[in-house]
Amino acid sequence: MREAVSGFVRKQAARHSAKIDRMLKKDYLIRQIHELVRVLFELLLKTKENPQKEEREIFNQAYSFLNLTKDDLISRTSGQIIELFENETLGLEKLELLGFLLFNEFKFADDFKDEYLLHLSKDILTYVDQHSDSYSLERQMIFARMKGINK
Repeated sequence: MREAVSGFVRKQAARHSAKIDRMLKKDYLIRQIHELVRVLFELLLKTKENPQKEEREIFNQAYSFLNLTKDDLISRTSGQIIELFENETLGLEKLELLGFLLFNEFKFADDFKDEYLLHLSKDILTYVDQHSDSYSLERQMIFARMKGINK
């Protein structure tokens, strides 16, 4: 009996270890992609005559990838936006990407009228954090930065 329990515990520990390993690899890959996009974004803006126009176009392209526009986002609550992705394949991943986009657009905004973007980003990333089975260091870092903004 003791051997059966011990074998079961070892199998559970191995499964848990494998799950953590997958989560860490996924988080690392996502962070590397985000960093690459950030660097490309900055390089693109430095080479353009009108960086604000280019910046707007980049955000519009990113939103169109998610089948949204900025007007769609501004006219909806965070709950309505979450509902759009709830039943989609990779819905949580798309929501997380949207939360990151909204936060970054808020950072690039010229004034605080886009503060609603920060509010949407926080709500969406909180939802993802509560419903995802993976830990995201980047998500936690953004939460910490949001706390600094709100002070």
